[in-house]
Amino acid sequence: MIIVIVLLLFSLVVLMLWTYCQLYNGICKFSGHLVGKVVIVTGANTGIGFETAKDLAQRGALVIAACRNVEKGKSAVNQIMKLSRNNDIHFIQLDLATFASIKKFVEEVMGMVSRVDILINNAGVYTTTNDKTEDGFLIGMQVNYLGPFLLTSLLLPILRESTPSRIINVSSMLYRFGRINFDNFENMRSFNTFTVYSSAKLFTTLMTIELDRQLQGSAQTTIYLSVSPDVEYKSGCYFKDCRVANLKSKAQNSVAAKKLWDISERLVKIR
Repeated sequence: MIIVIVLLLFSLVVLMLWTYCQLYNGICKFSGHLVGKVVIVTGANTGIGFETAKDLAQRGALVIAACRNVEKGKSAVNQIMKLSRNNDIHFIQLDLATFASIKKFVEEVMGMVSRVDILINNAGVYTTTNDKTEDGFLIGMQVNYLGPFLLTSLLLPILRESTPSRIINVSSMLYRFGRINFDNFENMRSFNTFTVYSSAKLFTTLMTIELDRQLQGSAQTTIYLSVSPDVEYKSGCYFKDCRVANLKSKAQNSVAAKKLWDISERLVKIR
């Protein structure tokens, strides 16, 4: 009986701590509007992407939902419009597994809007196979890194013109398990699917660091980075629960970040 009571008390404490964390940890408290701002959210049809797009729509932004699946993308847009009472929500198809789709998406964006204030690279995939895309890269590497890299690079001109603009790259704690192996970067044949995914997330973090150098001169965390004035002058940082978090040294290697950027430009053929 004593054991049961102890277990119940322990469970109650755990529940109280979990509830506290849900209510008070990592919540974006900024309530400002985004009227007049243009936001692109990749993978906006589900999960963090959907919640982020909905929140930014509720703040009055013009939101472009970039999704691979047309039916799911349009359905998400309709839901967001209904929930946010904002009709300035648009769907444009984007398949990160094909460079042609990325280029077409950017062309459509340029034809629709004259500015882009926030780009949120949220879309990703965890695949259990090492299949290759039509562009010749492992699907996990292209969707999670090379595709967002190309998208960001092609949108950089309009993002620069829309200053102060923000680029938010959604990564994962799994970046810690990623490997930097430039000699085997193009095919990664010896890498399993987990390593490909974690390496792509590590590369995303390094891309952010190099992007910060070049530009110098939870769903809540994504929202916080999109709207909060607290991060207006913070760049190239890794955030968790709406706070700056420490990165492993391999994810802060500026030399590797620059080399990765140069290789990536060559691979996506924009150099």
